[in-house]
Amino acid sequence: MTKHEMINILYVDDEEYNLIYFVAVFRRYFNVFTALSAKEAEVTLAQNDIHVLITDQRMPIKLGTELLADSVKK
Repeated sequence: MTKHEMINILYVDDEEYNLIYFVAVFRRYFNVFTALSAKEAEVTLAQNDIHVLITDQRMPIKLGTELLADSVKK
């Protein structure tokens, strides 16, 4: 399976270390996108075909559940 055939995952967390660790573990198996905020995630969602969205619940400005709900509406 080539990189272009892999599933695109967006992982959103306001703690950068969690993002770095996630990428280190899963980059061989998935195209991993990361975002430090819901606002950054919304840009990534608008520009890419994301298959799986994983998000932290407690983030500044917008909760993870709000981001998930907004991403379904679009």
